[in-house]
Amino acid sequence: MEKSRILKQTLFLVCLIQISSSASPPVIAAFSSSEVSIAEDTRIETVLETISVTDNDVPPDPIVCNIKSSTPANGPFTVWKKDGETNMNERPTFTNLPANLTIKEDAPEGKVITVLSFTDPDPYQDIEPICSVWPASEKYKFTFESNSNKLKLADDINEPEPLDYETTNQYKITCILYDGYLYNEDAYVNLAVLDVNEEPIFKEESYSCSLYESEIGVSQCDLGLTVTDPDSDKLDLVLLSGNNSERFSLINNDKKLTFGINYDVDDNAMPTDVLLTAGAVDEHGLTGTTKIAITVKDVNDNTPEFTSSVTSFVVSETQELGALGTVTALDKDSGANGEVTYTVQGGSQALGYVSLVGDGGITYSSKYPQR
Repeated sequence: MEKSRILKQTLFLVCLIQISSSASPPVIAAFSSSEVSIAEDTRIETVLETISVTDNDVPPDPIVCNIKSSTPANGPFTVWKKDGETNMNERPTFTNLPANLTIKEDAPEGKVITVLSFTDPDPYQDIEPICSVWPASEKYKFTFESNSNKLKLADDINEPEPLDYETTNQYKITCILYDGYLYNEDAYVNLAVLDVNEEPIFKEESYSCSLYESEIGVSQCDLGLTVTDPDSDKLDLVLLSGNNSERFSLINNDKKLTFGINYDVDDNAMPTDVLLTAGAVDEHGLTGTTKIAITVKDVNDNTPEFTSSVTSFVVSETQELGALGTVTALDKDSGANGEVTYTVQGGSQALGYVSLVGDGGITYSSKYPQR
């Protein structure tokens, strides 16, 4: 069996007495021996030496004895009174812990959780709390200000929202006081994070959609809308009012966009570029939004119509070669679909003496033979 090691510690004892006007000094009896040996496995609270301190005053003055210093420092020793086995050095204590507190998940950086209040009946050493956080991975979110005794959220978390109910909704902050001899007992804050309703979030800030003018529900586009709710609420997707949003509709479980009316861009009756706002509304009425940029393309669905009143031209035998006139037609379609070109589809033998250009101009191009 391994032999127990011997711990050697030098102690200096001081006894303080509140002396009355007729006081006589207290008498401290000598130690029974100058050296006490203890084994490494000695049980905690084992009495090593008994010190006798007496005061002959009637009534006796209060006496407090403590270990003033030791070599090495902070050894595992303390002084106890014999009557009732009471420690002469009293524990430091928090006066407002333990505590069960709450904080909203949208609390900002620097939010004060509580102001710690503590005391030490023994005026021999300054004390300062040391606090730890569970879960330890999030200890950077909290701090203790020794100058104000404030336990608070840190000022430099650098996150949009320091707390998140859906990720961590309970913290335990344990605080310790040590006066050089004894620790405090049962000092902690059970901090519950309160859920705050948060708006739904679209994956993208904007989406695009390309449609062709059509009747209700014919032309459609896949939006690919993706939206989540931090609180896992049921969501309704809607098109918010404004910018003629009533002309459009979400279909197929809000996955596609189509027309809510017969949509026609001919003659600029309706716009070809539209910007809508889509909203995701949760069960509590909170709304997240995104933009939908829509391009409506023209369909070649109109027949050109002649608008000129001239339907015939007269050429005399003395007519000089050159322009005779112009025919015009109009197409209500937009863009290239509304452009008109002119061609000859058929006619009499006179076609050999006239020509038609693409812009509708008719030219007497070859002399008609005289009879």
